[in-house]
Amino acid sequence: MLLRDNRGIALPLALMVLFVLSLLGVAAMQYSMAQAKSVAQDERIMQAYYLARSGADATAQFIKDNYRSNPDAVNSLINKISDRIQLGAGEFQVEVIGSLVDGVISGPVRVKSTGYVGVVQRVVNTTLSLTGDSTGDSGGGHNGDDGNNSGNVPAPAFDMAIFADQSVEMSGGAYVKGTVGTNTTQNKGVSMNGGTRIDGDLFIGPGGDVGTVFYKPSWGSYKDFVTGTIQNLDYVRKYTLPQYPSFPNLPPAENSSLELKGGSNNDLTINPNYSYTSIDIKSNRTLTINLNGGVSELRVGSLNIQQGHIKLQGSGKLIMYVDTTFDMGGGSTINNNGNPANLLMYYNGNDDLKLSGGQKFVGSIYANTADIDLSGGSVIEGNIITGGDNVKMNGGTSAHVHAIYAPYADFNLTGGAVLKGSLVVKNYDSSGGAQVIYDNSFNNFPLPLDSLGYYEGYPVDDTGSDDSSDDSGYHQIWN
Repeated sequence: MLLRDNRGIALPLALMVLFVLSLLGVAAMQYSMAQAKSVAQDERIMQAYYLARSGADATAQFIKDNYRSNPDAVNSLINKISDRIQLGAGEFQVEVIGSLVDGVISGPVRVKSTGYVGVVQRVVNTTLSLTGDSTGDSGGGHNGDDGNNSGNVPAPAFDMAIFADQSVEMSGGAYVKGTVGTNTTQNKGVSMNGGTRIDGDLFIGPGGDVGTVFYKPSWGSYKDFVTGTIQNLDYVRKYTLPQYPSFPNLPPAENSSLELKGGSNNDLTINPNYSYTSIDIKSNRTLTINLNGGVSELRVGSLNIQQGHIKLQGSGKLIMYVDTTFDMGGGSTINNNGNPANLLMYYNGNDDLKLSGGQKFVGSIYANTADIDLSGGSVIEGNIITGGDNVKMNGGTSAHVHAIYAPYADFNLTGGAVLKGSLVVKNYDSSGGAQVIYDNSFNNFPLPLDSLGYYEGYPVDDTGSDDSSDDSGYHQIWN
């Protein structure tokens, strides 16, 4: 019998096990170091934020306590920058920005404080009104708005890729190129996960705490999700809809119920400045509307383009008023290859405005109360304005180079939809690789931009101080 000698196997096996364990140890160490680096970076970001917050709070409190009793001291700070002040592991620097007219503060005062920890910087802005005026809701209109912003300081409408009043939620690879802003200071008011990214800055509500407002997975740092800075807004921004127009009483057309169908000889050309009970376009027919310079109008009770096209001919602008029904079937177009500035359509119907099969609309749409639903490769080349509660874009839909203004709507962007321009909404939710690419080409926006938004309210005073004056924070910063 042959006996096998296995005594020499133990050493190679032991060496192999030791090698595998060493690889695991190195991998674990590298992972731990990466996690520690990420945690350290987050800690520096939060330290810089709280340093900036300390400087802003101390200076703002001094200004509020002294602008009446010691105006000269407050005036001396306007448009001045402090030295860098060492505090703990970092520094902060404060700038007071405002306007003096004949030795009196005119308008709001902004306190800009920057915290520094190593190479990390964070900025906190606190804006103060020293007049005692209030800009609260005046009642009436949608959600308490009357669309009248007179007497308020205008807020820019489209200076960001996205402005969402109450919340921002991104998942599933959603992407934004440009600045994102929100009024929210609520817990997880901004939520990002699943490979999402804002390639720009993020602004949260005045006084909001980044660690509370911004939710992200524990495995990533803030820089993994926001490539720029995270800051506080100067003011709460309030966006409203201008008053919806009354539809004009145009003379009725001779044939007020148009139906285009059949062969190509059934295409039709009409002149504007008339009203129609209904216009129905089928069988790939084309309705041409003559424009003779200036502004023309057309009023339609029901506009149904089951399969067909509307073409604008000549120079000028057409304002189209649709009372109750607007439908576009697959492949239908309005003003295709035309100038978006040449068409504005007001839609007063209650049914959702839906485009879901490769339709193309070149111009601006202003829906009074209707929700907007765009899917199936439909294209809006222009602007969308609505007082509705919901706007949805998905399935390859795209809105090119202009704006969506829906200040009362929940906005949902999914399934590869792309918006090139800017949007103002109540809540923003995106997933499935959806993208917003900021573009500020708004030379054809149909409403005055300075009538859309204004600054409302002021940052919450969370210093917890009473009415007694303690100027220590001021002296530490400004001496």
